[in-house]
Amino acid sequence: MSISGNSIFTSCSTGLSSYTNGIGGAIYIDAKSAGLTLTIDSALFEDNYARIQGGALYIETGIRTASVTISNSVFKNTYAP
Repeated sequence: MSISGNSIFTSCSTGLSSYTNGIGGAIYIDAKSAGLTLTIDSALFEDNYARIQGGALYIETGIRTASVTISNSVFKNTYAP
């Protein structure tokens, strides 16, 4: 999976009412049963919020290999409590 070319994720947030909706403000990836290769290049993550974990990005992995590369990207005002 690849995210590139000046992608912008701004003011994204999770729901406030349930646990499953509180993870990964802009992007949530469930890679528990499959391997994952993720490349993020030249992306902006700004003003994103997750109620539980992963203000901008949350990747749930299992026993498979996960490879994540983030380059030339900005994370600004992004948080989870």
